[in-house]
Amino acid sequence: MIMRTSRLLRGAAALLLAAAAVFSASMTAGAVNTSSQYMRGDADGNGRITVDDVTTIQKYCARLLTLSEDDLRAAEVNGDKTININDATDIQRRLAKYENIYLIGAIFCPGQPDPIVSDYEPDENELPIIKN
Repeated sequence: MIMRTSRLLRGAAALLLAAAAVFSASMTAGAVNTSSQYMRGDADGNGRITVDDVTTIQKYCARLLTLSEDDLRAAEVNGDKTININDATDIQRRLAKYENIYLIGAIFCPGQPDPIVSDYEPDENELPIIKN
């Protein structure tokens, strides 16, 4: 009887392990890799869209600094596959509350055309001060 119970427990444990492996594989297949997420326009990687992102892109274009792969992905905002002054200008336009046609500030995953989060709004500290 004890041997039969032991075999039964081993069989049940094997079945549970197999089910857990299948469940885990199905969950990771549809999961989002958060390490590759990026905020479009956040060229300096601080998690906010500010004039510092514009300055970072300008310095990159002038070859005064290099950017990580993640920062390069975030700096390219207008979809032309090149980081240039147009990207910096588009971020400035976003900070000035112009229409956000490139979804600057939205969170993306590489290879997915639609953002994960797209309701980013700069706070008062991120907006430029315009004096007349």
